Amino acid sequence: MSGKVENLFIKRNHGQPMHQVADLQTIAYEGIIGDASYGKKKRQILIVEQSILKRFKVNPGDLRENLVVSGMQLSAIQSGSLLRIGDTLLEVTTDCKPCDMLNELHPGMRDDIDGERGLLVRVLEEGTIRVGDPVVQLPQNNASIIP
Repeated sequence: MSGKVENLFIKRNHGQPMHQVADLQTIAYEGIIGDASYGKKKRQILIVEQSILKRFKVNPGDLRENLVVSGMQLSAIQSGSLLRIGDTLLEVTTDCKPCDMLNELHPGMRDDIDGERGLLVRVLEEGTIRVGDPVVQLPQNNASIIP
């Protein structure tokens, strides 16, 4: 399964607006340089499908995502799967559970988007992620949880 990076965002502080960027610099086991989630173990990066944004009529960045991708069904990707984006290797840690902030965008959105909010990933190999980069899910036999 493969897709493409459409938008990139950095969250400089929790609760503050997202900042759109052309590329992201990542550090292994830390996350995105300059992002408020830098240093977390499992919640380093949030990836959301472009089709979900369109279906819920929200703008890129509104769901507090770092990456918007097209051409992939993220809900079909399991925890432990590996994604190659640019020269960065990412491991899927879990689905992103909807929070109350979503109801501020649209009443009832928290319940409506459950299971489709996106994927939380962590950085295994550092690198640069750019708008337009391919997103490739590696074959499952290569995927394993790496401490």
